[in-house]
Amino acid sequence: MERFPSQSPHVLRVFGIPEVDRALADWLDANELELVHPELLETGQSGGKLVSAFLRELDQEQTGGMRIIKLVAPSPDAQAEPRNHKAALRSRFPGNAAFVDRHLVGLAGRHWRLGEYWVMFQEPAGDGKDPTVTLAALGRSARLPGPAAQIVKGLLSGWNPGDPEIDQGLTAAAFVQELLGARCKDDSPLHTWVRSHFGDGVHDCVWFAAEGQGPVLPNPLALGGGSPLVRLPVKFAARGRGHGDLHPGNIMVPVRDDAPEDDYWLIDLSRFSEGALLARDPVHLLLCLIAGHYLPHLSEEARAELLGALTGTGAEPESRCDGLLIPQGLAELVVRVRTELTEWAATRRVTQAWRAQWFLALQACALMFTARERYPDRDRSWFFRLAAHACGAYVDLAGGERPGSPEVVIPDGPEGSALEETSRPGVAPSKASVVSQRTGPGAVAVSPPAATPDPTGGAGAVAEVLKEIWSTFDRPAQQVSSLAFSDLKPDVVLFVLRRAHKLRTDLTRAQMAALMWAPGGEGGLGRVRDLLHDVATAAKPLHQFLVNPVLRSQTLATRQNPRHQDLLADALRSLLDEVGGAIAAITRAS
Repeated sequence: MERFPSQSPHVLRVFGIPEVDRALADWLDANELELVHPELLETGQSGGKLVSAFLRELDQEQTGGMRIIKLVAPSPDAQAEPRNHKAALRSRFPGNAAFVDRHLVGLAGRHWRLGEYWVMFQEPAGDGKDPTVTLAALGRSARLPGPAAQIVKGLLSGWNPGDPEIDQGLTAAAFVQELLGARCKDDSPLHTWVRSHFGDGVHDCVWFAAEGQGPVLPNPLALGGGSPLVRLPVKFAARGRGHGDLHPGNIMVPVRDDAPEDDYWLIDLSRFSEGALLARDPVHLLLCLIAGHYLPHLSEEARAELLGALTGTGAEPESRCDGLLIPQGLAELVVRVRTELTEWAATRRVTQAWRAQWFLALQACALMFTARERYPDRDRSWFFRLAAHACGAYVDLAGGERPGSPEVVIPDGPEGSALEETSRPGVAPSKASVVSQRTGPGAVAVSPPAATPDPTGGAGAVAEVLKEIWSTFDRPAQQVSSLAFSDLKPDVVLFVLRRAHKLRTDLTRAQMAALMWAPGGEGGLGRVRDLLHDVATAAKPLHQFLVNPVLRSQTLATRQNPRHQDLLADALRSLLDEVGGAIAAITRAS
């Protein structure tokens, strides 16, 4: 392993931050400990670092073992992790001891402070017999519905076996606001994106509708005066022990396909709370799985069916996920997760109140996904509509009333098509993208965000997308070409994959909206679109190699970059060369 020169000899490279590694070496030496073969692991987006290593006791009377050493990043949420992780383990009592002991990753020794960082020693996930992987790494596996359902069951019944605390003074608006936290602020990224994507009229109204179809919907962001949620109480607002950041990357499962469904371990307990709203974790986990594994592959018709299945209010809605275009695995996932939620409520005879609460949690969690920049606008638009339909379902179940006509009407059509056209600089709005006017009571005509005039007669629209392609992939191209496979982050490759699909669509729309023949001919832009497809095609298997522990270990053993990394590097270089030429051609012509 690489060692840094320092005042203390033999400073082992562990986290890759010299001052941290030196301090860690001093701490280990003072406590007669030694790390053997530290390996940096993949982490989420918190900025922290995880290292797997064998911790050896220099005292011959003590035995060591494999440990996960976590460097907690200096952020307000992460700083609470050591305390909250310990609180989660201390939440153990006879009724939930089996859940805590089996499903929460334990701490191994005391944590300690190093400047702005915390260093924590944790037990590895699993029983030490089988390799583990995050639930996210399973992808669209046939296994997925089973562990997801068991996790929800464990969170509700295993971790919280007794009667939950009931918050009797909570309104529906306060419920959603609590889950959203700082996202409720008017200057938050969530509000900024909704304004830029739908316009100020939609953002500021209480009721809106889609042109030519669908019911009048409540604005899911309208949580203050005028919102129907302000006047509606939440019955059986159940509180108890909650993870607070439950997503597939924070859940470990065995790699082998025949592992029991209830073999899982929860990690990253930085947001644990003993008074969490219990509906949050299950709904957030389900939407994470939908967003990561299914939504990118669904047609507009299938997305509409899924939205209806998630927000339907018919008899026993959790027992089905209807839709001819909804994949079988997704339907099973939705049904099994919702069934566990309902069965927990049925034991307490509060099924109807809990079903209504599902819609509030769905509204809040869908808005969380609307706020996340890592998802394409098409997906974020779908989540915003999901939040609106969920809010409307709650209003209906709680006895609220919808007005006869909306304040604002948004464009009809597929998710993210006309709306995305109007929000992208340099693209003139199409006829379908103009917000229609209605003359019903209270209706207000609201225009979408004004499009920037295109002085080049259409070429500017395409040029803007080409420049975005260049700025998006220039840095990743350097990383994929220059880094060893062991240093390449799966998040980089996943970013490349998603952005390639998104920008290919943007380029096609810009060209169609501008109605132009680009310098270099249609063949030039067609070549760019083909290369974007090649980039996405090469990125997908490389990402699988990076997140699959078996494939990753096999590749690392060869000490060579996999063929897929070379293919992606070549595709990115070819794309940037073609884009550079296209930008130059448009510049000369204008």
